[in-house]
Amino acid sequence: MVLKSDLASAYLWNNGATTQEINVSASGTYQVTITDMNGCFGVSPITTVIVHELPIAEITANSETAFCQGNSVILSSNPASSYFWNNGSTDQQINVATSGQFMVTITDENGCNGISDPMLVTVNQAPPLPEPIAGESYAVCANFIKQYSVPLINNTYYHWSAPSGASIIQGQATNLITLQFGPSFKNGTLSVVMYNACGLSPIRKLVINSVPTIPTSISGSAYLNCNTTSVYKTNKIIGASAYTWTTNILGAVINTNPSPGDTMITISFPLFTTGTISVVAVNSCGSSLVRTINVTGTPPTASKIFGVTNPCAGSLQNYYIAKIPGATSYEWTVPPGCVIISGANTNIIQVLIGNSAGDITVNGVNACGAGAPKKLSLPLPCSSLTGRKLEVPALNIFPNPTNGTIQISFIGLEAAVGKMQFINIDGVVLDSKIVEYSKGLNELSYDLSAFGKGVYLIQFITKHETQTVKVIND
Repeated sequence: MVLKSDLASAYLWNNGATTQEINVSASGTYQVTITDMNGCFGVSPITTVIVHELPIAEITANSETAFCQGNSVILSSNPASSYFWNNGSTDQQINVATSGQFMVTITDENGCNGISDPMLVTVNQAPPLPEPIAGESYAVCANFIKQYSVPLINNTYYHWSAPSGASIIQGQATNLITLQFGPSFKNGTLSVVMYNACGLSPIRKLVINSVPTIPTSISGSAYLNCNTTSVYKTNKIIGASAYTWTTNILGAVINTNPSPGDTMITISFPLFTTGTISVVAVNSCGSSLVRTINVTGTPPTASKIFGVTNPCAGSLQNYYIAKIPGATSYEWTVPPGCVIISGANTNIIQVLIGNSAGDITVNGVNACGAGAPKKLSLPLPCSSLTGRKLEVPALNIFPNPTNGTIQISFIGLEAAVGKMQFINIDGVVLDSKIVEYSKGLNELSYDLSAFGKGVYLIQFITKHETQTVKVIND
């Protein structure tokens, strides 16, 4: 503090100072003698100065100041009149659960302040998910030796699990290992976790393949391959350098593309009935498992035979199927006692119904042979033409699914008028048409493209009953 005398000609303090004012930093009594211009003396009263010592601020912790996340430590100040921590608290103690440096300023009863040394608190965590494993994952052949690693993190340990058929020969518990792939190795998963005193990280995995994985699929025509050339394609396999195609169809010629890594081929087929096409993915380690599809030269099976399913003996009935792609003619059979009156080689026949139950069957036929048959079973016919009520004509929709335009065909049991409605999946009628149809085969077309993609219902209403057919517009 500063002590100052009145104005005079000369000054003499009891500490030896001769200035008008002195700066005092120690406890004691202070007095000054002044001399005026006439040489007269004056002595001041004694001033007592007391200098208090600054308080010492100290921080103590109730436990270790380095701990795992989820725990905490209590930091306490020595007693004082008031406290102010650098985190804003004014309590004598604070509970700390985050990393950082913590200090406290204390004030004693004399208003003097003391500032503590900083105390460092470190909150440790379990390691995070390791970064992706670096190392080769494709075309890693049997008997190879390869290295794999993840980035190094200080104060962290590593535990690796080798793929089946491989073993760790160096580096376990570190971030860099060496793997020996055994003679039986095909593929497997390498995994690593990191750990420290606070726990384990999530698992990081790497799938390692020797030979390529099996192709997912083969796309191309499964039917209608009689004496034609068709295109086939498989999906690209990571790590495959080429694809090998085979077929068991005698006389078929496989035409591969010039690039060995191309997944597409063409096959020129002879006359044949059935066979298979296979593909394997290949790399320097070997070949994948075989992906195979069945193909036929004969036409596919008809989707449905349409016609009356409970006819009466002596009646003339029409039965038909949608035209089978690739079929050049059709073979029909009817129950014993029934007679095909017309259309035996077409997709529509007229049958005189006999007195026996049995099956109506039909096959599509082409130069390669007959396809698998479709069957419609008829019960024992009724004995009177009046014993069966007229039914609503059975609708045939082709193609279904469609990309817009469909062909609708049906056999009318009599000349009549019906209503055809086009309904969306929510039951809303989008369009309605009056249809005048005749006895026998009736055909009409309709464009669904204005309705957009989705599932729709076609409802045909006659005086006898209502029939509803689902159609998919792609």
